[in-house]
Amino acid sequence: MAEPNLENRPRILVVDDEEMNRDLLARVLDRYYDVDTVENGKKALALLQNTSYDVILLDMMMPVMNGTETLMHIRANADLAELPVIIVSAVSETRNVADAIQMGANDYITKPIDIPIVKARVETQVLLKRMMDERREAIGALQMANLMKAQMMQVASHDLKNPVNNVKMALALLKDVLPEQEELDSLMQVANEGIESMIEIIHDFLSSNAVDNNGISVVISETEAAPIVAQVVEQYSLAARVKDISVDMMLENAMILADSRRLQQVFGNLLSNALKYSPREGMVWVRSLVKGDVWRLEVQDSGAGIPENERRHLFSPFSKNLISTEPTDGESSTGLGLWIAAEMVRLQGGKIGMDSPAEGGCCFWFELPLVNEFSMNREQ
Repeated sequence: MAEPNLENRPRILVVDDEEMNRDLLARVLDRYYDVDTVENGKKALALLQNTSYDVILLDMMMPVMNGTETLMHIRANADLAELPVIIVSAVSETRNVADAIQMGANDYITKPIDIPIVKARVETQVLLKRMMDERREAIGALQMANLMKAQMMQVASHDLKNPVNNVKMALALLKDVLPEQEELDSLMQVANEGIESMIEIIHDFLSSNAVDNNGISVVISETEAAPIVAQVVEQYSLAARVKDISVDMMLENAMILADSRRLQQVFGNLLSNALKYSPREGMVWVRSLVKGDVWRLEVQDSGAGIPENERRHLFSPFSKNLISTEPTDGESSTGLGLWIAAEMVRLQGGKIGMDSPAEGGCCFWFELPLVNEFSMNREQ
């Protein structure tokens, strides 16, 4: 069907096998609308393939293809599903009118035709159709604007990664070549923490954009779990050392079905959160265990916990706007990490959740399936 042009006069299609009825309706309506007329449903459907109409006046009793069959074809076509159809019928055809309304007709008029009624009902359906078309155009424009914005932000975020990493490397080199000075070391630490925050924001944005656009690739394979956990803990050792947080690990190894890169990403998000929300000189516990046919990893912090009425927002995007608990040392948070982690776990066929231990803090956990062979060996 042709795209509607909201600047044109509304266009009406009259479908009736009686020439007198077609002429009468055309004369009544052509003062306000462009009117086309055809004598049966088959010709109407042919016109609808290339011409956009605002309303169809459809007679019920016609040769070649009657009104009921024509209406069925119109409503079966996705491009025509919302096109207003007004049934034209004799007073004696009440049952046919009722069936047509159930099939999706928008209104009806009876023969002999009452001209004021025809004008009023056509005008109503034209206004409704124009409002729907305008709404659809507005939604399309918003979607296009959002898509362009997301693409621009993705490009900008991606292009920021390299310069930010270069600045980080430059700071590391400066620290090695400059003499130790307490004030300089303090400034370098502030700069490094700022860069780490920028990298995390870029990382979270790119990941969330991939989730939103179904752009995440997951390659599930047999993966040894414990070494990946230990590697991620090592990556976050500096962040833990800055806050004098002790990380206690108790790991049970397992062969699991997972994407090793996504596993690192999920655990990294949970560990990063645990370090952010634990106080200085606090503790973070990392535990893994095998439960039935799944491997479970738990990350528990020593923070203030999350109010019960806010926990339902935990795995929502931008949850930081819905949760009152704040990082303990002014660290930045996009509110995207837990949502990204939840999506990554879901894509790997696992589960994720949070418990509130009696001693305080939060215990985030996720479970991934064991490799069947590993499960069989364990049972033996």
